[in-house]
This record gives sequence, structure tokens and C-alpha cells, in this order.
Amino acid sequence: MDSENERRVFEMIMNTARQNSAQYFLLTPKLLPDLPYAENVTMIFISKCTTYIPDWNPEALIGRSMGLAACVRN
Repeated sequence: MDSENERRVFEMIMNTARQNSAQYFLLTPKLLPDLPYAENVTMIFISKCTTYIPDWNPEALIGRSMGLAACVRN
């Protein structure tokens, strides 16, 4: 999917999540930078790698500083 359509789909998911509806899970190998996140959305980043990543910064992945529910590193 190209980045423009990926953004549109993500915005539709966020609009649905704002309505206090059912849970949604988005599993993706990557996220576009600066996506709009709803305030009531919990982000969980899971990274499985065999080497240590010294500059791992989940806040940079979402483009702004916000409370993350969990950041799991293996």
C-alpha cells in the first residue's frame, strides 16, 4: 500500500477508536512518521532482535512524546 492510502486507512482506524468501540489491533512491520494518534489509543511496541539497538527511541517512531503503555525489547 502506498503511503497516502496507508495514512487514510490509519486515520479511519483512529476515528473508529475514538468512538469507544471494540478493540482494534494493528500489526505492521513499520509505521509512517507523524501519524495522528487518538488520545484514548494505547500503543505497544514490540521489537524482537538479536542485537542491542543503542538509539532505540519509541517516541521518535510516533513523532511526538506521549505515554506508552509498554515497550518490550528482546
